[in-house]
Amino acid sequence: MISLAASVQLSSLGDEERLTAATAEIVVWLERQGFTGADRDILDIGCGVGRFESALSDAAHRIVGIDISSKMISVARRRCAGLRNVELRPTSGFDLADFSDASFDCVLAVDSFPYLVLAGLAERHFTEIARVLKTSGMAALLNYSYRGSPALDRADVHRLAEAHGMQVVVDGEKPFRLWDGNAFLLMASDGTLRPNNCSGLKEKRHL
Repeated sequence: MISLAASVQLSSLGDEERLTAATAEIVVWLERQGFTGADRDILDIGCGVGRFESALSDAAHRIVGIDISSKMISVARRRCAGLRNVELRPTSGFDLADFSDASFDCVLAVDSFPYLVLAGLAERHFTEIARVLKTSGMAALLNYSYRGSPALDRADVHRLAEAHGMQVVVDGEKPFRLWDGNAFLLMASDGTLRPNNCSGLKEKRHL
């Protein structure tokens, strides 16, 4: 039987302790981007076994995790039992139709966009993320694809961000020691954010 750690992140090689440390490192990075907060409602696309719901529950107002695997959702519900601000839902994976416009402050996608890219659903999800984000909301895409081309990933993310009124704040960097994932951070623009206004965020993004 494949361990839960291996099913969540291949680089963990089934090492639960390593995966826990990598999760904590990502949470610290998210906090430094201003992604978390007592007033933040967060949507996690591809939540898996609820690792980030558990890790972020004390740092958010509400977290909704969605996944196409009903088995993963069942495990996540057991993991997060007792966390009143965590909601876990199965999803079709085609869109975010279950959620209303401007219903989240932040959207998180850890290792889920590569599968959307393979399925040809990346652009649809950009449209949906832009729709469900509140004004000046943030989206963190940790790994956009598994194509092995950082330049192609950056080009796609910039094109899709521009098409959907978003600005790229973190551009495919590798800010983690324990995981080699590429980090993209995007902000939904309300017309007030300009590239030179991002300096504060850029200063915070280094671990």
